[in-house]
Amino acid sequence: MSAPNFLPPIPQPPHDPTSWLLDARVGWRDAELIRVEKNLVSRSLALAPLPGSGRSLMEPSGSFGGLTLPANVALGPDGSLYLLNAKTLELKRFDPCECSFKTVPCFGGEGDGARQLRTPNGIGICSGNLFVCDTGNHRLSVFSLHGFALRGHWRPPVSAHRPPDPKVIDSWEPYDIAVDGRGRVFVSDGANGCLHRFNPIGQWEACLPGFGKATFLAIDCRDRLYVGVEGVKQSVRVVDTDGKGMETANRPEALAPLFPRLPFVVDAQGNLHLGPLCSQTETDREECETQSLPAALERGVFDLSGDPVTSGPASAPPAYQPQGFYYSGALDSEIYRCQWHRIILHGEMPPGSRVVVSTYTAEALLTDEQVQMPNLPWETRQSSNAMPAGQWDCLIRSGGGRYLWLRLDFTGNGKVTPAIDRIVIEFPRISLRRYLPAVFGMEPVSADFTDRFLSLFDTTLRS
Repeated sequence: MSAPNFLPPIPQPPHDPTSWLLDARVGWRDAELIRVEKNLVSRSLALAPLPGSGRSLMEPSGSFGGLTLPANVALGPDGSLYLLNAKTLELKRFDPCECSFKTVPCFGGEGDGARQLRTPNGIGICSGNLFVCDTGNHRLSVFSLHGFALRGHWRPPVSAHRPPDPKVIDSWEPYDIAVDGRGRVFVSDGANGCLHRFNPIGQWEACLPGFGKATFLAIDCRDRLYVGVEGVKQSVRVVDTDGKGMETANRPEALAPLFPRLPFVVDAQGNLHLGPLCSQTETDREECETQSLPAALERGVFDLSGDPVTSGPASAPPAYQPQGFYYSGALDSEIYRCQWHRIILHGEMPPGSRVVVSTYTAEALLTDEQVQMPNLPWETRQSSNAMPAGQWDCLIRSGGGRYLWLRLDFTGNGKVTPAIDRIVIEFPRISLRRYLPAVFGMEPVSADFTDRFLSLFDTTLRS
């Protein structure tokens, strides 16, 4: 026998309505998106950027729009930063105290010797090894990070890169490198249009073909490879570790959640903004305060040669479509002649943007094509150009119907976009009119006005 509960019940209004929730987690139930996209970064509905605006995945630095390090820069396991100057053929290491790059001695120079290079491109670090794509010497050179001792030159078998000209001894051209979660090394080979895969100890495993002149290479947290192809400026190929095509990507901001966040910013010109790495500890600050550093070094901005620059040019923000539309699929209340109550939008509405909410209800289930017909009598048509406290709501003006369809008209000035994080559709409408004399509901127009007026108080009471 349970003990009696002497606590009074929690006061609450009777007959609370239920609701549909639409967001990135449970799904937007979208039937059609017209110039509107699901942003993977903010996980919201927003106007799509104009093609070619903002940053590009095929920037000349190979940073994939700032998602990864430039091709000639690598980050060590202890946070040390290395840069290969392709012009002077020097390897440099970043000194956080002096906030400058220092040349690694006895490394580099032009030639085909053990530590010499010829037309190098990408570098990478994994398992205590420094990998250098020595393109001109047709080899992937592997050095120990401790002392930079040469551990070997990795090459694919001749059968994987058979030269078309019998006079040419070696035709593979390693350009960039990426390492997956299993320690396997992937190298882009522009001469043969493929990606070579090596196991962690340097044994060649496979040649993944079909990429044309492959250049820059990156890998995300899900071990998906991003391959840049020469001549393609706005998009990159996305494949799995077996080379099977998955999709094409063209927006770096949409891919940001799939990549680990860098400890500093890489701008569109490839400049490294290393201010956050300079003098991170109190001891470093005290030592660096005693040194008189040039203004350029104090800014901590360096180009791809490791030389300080006075400032990094700001990246142009993306431009957005001026108008877009979101159409939902059919939302089922499972109630005959259901009077849907209200719609609550959560998100941001910057100045210069607007969202218009329209609804349509019916007892019969319509197809998506029928709902999007231009002569459909949409109702509600409430607009919002501001969202105080990140929320805005409106009552649904459509008549009773089991199914509801929602349309959002997004409008912006080209510089900003509305961002809808989630949508709540409440139903059915349970009005305080039920406590009034029946005369207030005898006539449909008057009843609708009474319900909308009393909803001002009802919303406050329920909250």
